[in-house]
Amino acid sequence: MRRTLRVVLIVLVAVVAAPFGTFAFYDVSQFQMNRGRISSLIDGAAVEDRSPPEQMAALVRMDLKRTEPYSARLLMRELAVRDKPWALEYSLWCVFVQLHLSEAERLTVIMALAPTGDGRVGVTATAQSMFGRPPSQLSLEEDATIVALMKQPSAADKPERLAKLRDRILERYAGRS
Repeated sequence: MRRTLRVVLIVLVAVVAAPFGTFAFYDVSQFQMNRGRISSLIDGAAVEDRSPPEQMAALVRMDLKRTEPYSARLLMRELAVRDKPWALEYSLWCVFVQLHLSEAERLTVIMALAPTGDGRVGVTATAQSMFGRPPSQLSLEEDATIVALMKQPSAADKPERLAKLRDRILERYAGRS
């Protein structure tokens, strides 16, 4: 009886501890191994990508709802983690991003690395390319256009589609509480 209880207890501890050990190992071997590169990407971002105008940041936060999934996907692409990550691997990166990066760092990753179509990457580059001004000088409509392109870069070549996406973002922004 005692031996059976001991075996059950050992199996139970192994079943519970194994996932935590695996999680910790993956964190150290994958995310933390790239932490220096992630910090370099954040520190090397354009000033307005690191400290975006509040209106632009509010639009991005509203449109994404959560910054972890998109920033994790952008980091995985930038760091060439894998061409086609497994769903579990992507989920782990979402958790690591949430655990190890602040909201401001996640927003910087998004602002600096988001593709916006026509080969553009990042909000500052897109603002300069499309409107000839930095993000701090853009109107609400121009901000919403960039956010729409972050969501669907292929809309850059489809003005009608881009206008609809922008208008939906503006409607949600106007209706937020």
